[in-house]
Amino acid sequence: MTRIAAVCFVAATAAFFASAEEAEDRWYFSAGAGLNLTATLDQNGYSYDDVAYPDLDYSHLPGGQPDGFRWHYVVETESGQAFQAAVGRMFKNGGRLELRYDRRNAALEHGEKKSTYLYGDEIKGRETEIVGTPKWGIGDLLTDTLSLNAYYGVPVADEKITPYLGFGVGLSRATATDVYFESQYAGTAEPGGPAPETFNNLQDVDVAGVVSTQILSAGVDYRLTNETLVGLKYAYAVVDDIEQEDLYQIHPKPGFTSVTRFSGMNHWSIGIEVKYLLGE
Repeated sequence: MTRIAAVCFVAATAAFFASAEEAEDRWYFSAGAGLNLTATLDQNGYSYDDVAYPDLDYSHLPGGQPDGFRWHYVVETESGQAFQAAVGRMFKNGGRLELRYDRRNAALEHGEKKSTYLYGDEIKGRETEIVGTPKWGIGDLLTDTLSLNAYYGVPVADEKITPYLGFGVGLSRATATDVYFESQYAGTAEPGGPAPETFNNLQDVDVAGVVSTQILSAGVDYRLTNETLVGLKYAYAVVDDIEQEDLYQIHPKPGFTSVTRFSGMNHWSIGIEVKYLLGE
């Protein structure tokens, strides 16, 4: 996908630069805001946790011992805000080249959850005097993107109206905040056995990464004055997955870690932009 995106971007920029050699151009600044919509995410994680928790049954596992855990959450999203600022160069033949910063956010909520032992075996419980109570949660998805974009205006009869198409490539820092898991154990320990609280778990982290991003966009600008344009823009961003290894704040084994991966962070945005053109 990244290679195809790069080829498309080079072809698009070369096309309008070739036709802009004899055209006058103008620098511009733009800013805008709008609505951000993110598709349903997948949160996957795993650990090599081999602690024999008292409320789980390991009799069906090879050797009767745990080999670790694997989990998957469907993460639902709510609509959020999108903000942008850019500087670019506009060519009178309809081409534009733009360096752009976007900030998007979306609230997250865990949906369906599935857990297994590390290699897919079913997790089974057993009756015991010590029982764990798991809790989990998640905060927001924040995406900061810096991209280089090429646009081409579509000629129409009304000179004040300029529809356009665009394509861009860049880098995003995507952050899933407050990724939380806790399990507290309570009950009566067996004689000579460990206290229930020795099995407690707690992990509360932000999962973040810098990943490649490709952007498709379409919009229309209306020229209010010779220096000012206002427009409506729709954009779709393809954001690669992030993965991170983190320590547990509390775990039966000090210094223990797990790995978390988020995928499906592609998002749509629609908003209003204002462009201010500098002198000719």
